[in-house]
Amino acid sequence: MKTIAISANTAWYVYNFRKSTIEALIKKGYHVVVITALDQKYSKLLETLGCQVYGIPLRRRSINPLAELKVMFYLYQILREKKINVLLNFTPKNNIYGSIVAPKKISVINNISGLGDAFVRKGAKRIFFLWLYQLSQQKAKHIFFQNRDDLELFLRHKVVSTGKASLIAGSGVDLNRFSYSPSELDYPRRFILVGRLLEEKGVRIYADAARILKDKYKEKVDFNLLGFIDNENVRAISYSEINSWINDGVVNYLGSTDNVETIVKKMDCVVLPSFYREGIPKSLIEAAALGKIIVTTDNVGCRDTVKDKVSGFLCKPKSVESLVNALEKVILIDKVNAVEMGKESRKLAVEKFDENLIIAEYIKKIES
Repeated sequence: MKTIAISANTAWYVYNFRKSTIEALIKKGYHVVVITALDQKYSKLLETLGCQVYGIPLRRRSINPLAELKVMFYLYQILREKKINVLLNFTPKNNIYGSIVAPKKISVINNISGLGDAFVRKGAKRIFFLWLYQLSQQKAKHIFFQNRDDLELFLRHKVVSTGKASLIAGSGVDLNRFSYSPSELDYPRRFILVGRLLEEKGVRIYADAARILKDKYKEKVDFNLLGFIDNENVRAISYSEINSWINDGVVNYLGSTDNVETIVKKMDCVVLPSFYREGIPKSLIEAAALGKIIVTTDNVGCRDTVKDKVSGFLCKPKSVESLVNALEKVILIDKVNAVEMGKESRKLAVEKFDENLIIAEYIKKIES
């Protein structure tokens, strides 16, 4: 029986993004181990799935060389001692470190799920990370990319070759859990942004647009935020800033939850004005599966989740005016056309983002 290791930066990520993959691999008869930074909640939840969980001292924002070498040493020890046959890496540091330290007998399969803030701006940081990817990805058996922009960037810089790189449609979505849930589409029109509350996710732009539209449409619109405040990130939106928006009547903050579908089902439109270098945002493919109108930016990864003017609307990155125009179309759209847009969202999710299609791709590579 082969032992498959899944490596990512947080237990929260593995549980929320790769739970179905773990269940499918165990069902196929594989022994699954998870290698990640441990926490109090999600590490235990992962063990209930039937896999073993091993900790590494990984911190997402750390740039301390000694601390990073320690992470790589722990990772190497686990891979060697647990007799891993196949290593599935997710998230940036794991893609790089896992590829570097994996013994030759291990088949390494990486997933480039977006390139994050290191690639938002050109400069020394971007050059350094490109070099790290060039150094590490040569050892991988296969590399999945979630969007064509990232794949073409890596091909252009000769980080990967065409023979061992391919596209995969994000992390997929459970179409039964996120079942078609058409909105009432009465007033107030209900908007929500779901995700980590970071500047690059367009949270401030969303709040600015909400303020303009609340002034114009009053009680006919309702704007919501759902997601956790990432205190490790210097560009995180602070609770005090969110609280000021709440006090001004601009947005409602709904906290964070593992059961996002129970909240998003009640909404009419899911918004993500991101200028972050996304893979394919999970919040948007979940929204599509629920049959919601999507408003997002014409940006890497985001644009792949919506057919412009068919299942939602694209807007320009970093433009409050463009976002306001897109949101206003949702406010003013008639119920018949709004329902059709929701149906098109669901259709796109079924055709492209079904998690069973994604998991099948991983199993195919594991068994090849």
